[in-house]
Amino acid sequence: MPVGDIVSFGLWMQKRGYRSSTIHYCIQAIKSIARQANLLDPESAKTYLASAQISEARKAKLAEDLARFYGWNVFHSRSRAIGVESGAGRAIYLNKIRIEQLESLT
Repeated sequence: MPVGDIVSFGLWMQKRGYRSSTIHYCIQAIKSIARQANLLDPESAKTYLASAQISEARKAKLAEDLARFYGWNVFHSRSRAIGVESGAGRAIYLNKIRIEQLESLT
């Protein structure tokens, strides 16, 4: 995973109003996982977390940070692919995703 993506994720968190300490520790966690597993392959990251010699509480926190990162990465990748980085196009795209998520629940 390019370091630029991790930095972009941190900037995204900052724009969304996350506290600086939350951003710092989340980025630190993502980088530590990236040193041990391929972040582009979620199964690799899950395998690492399952076998890591760390407490269950730490695994839960790392899994939460990874979920946030993968959620950002999926949105970021999809929006770049169709060219909606900002403005009205992005708002329409976000609403479409929300509608798809709601429809999948029924």
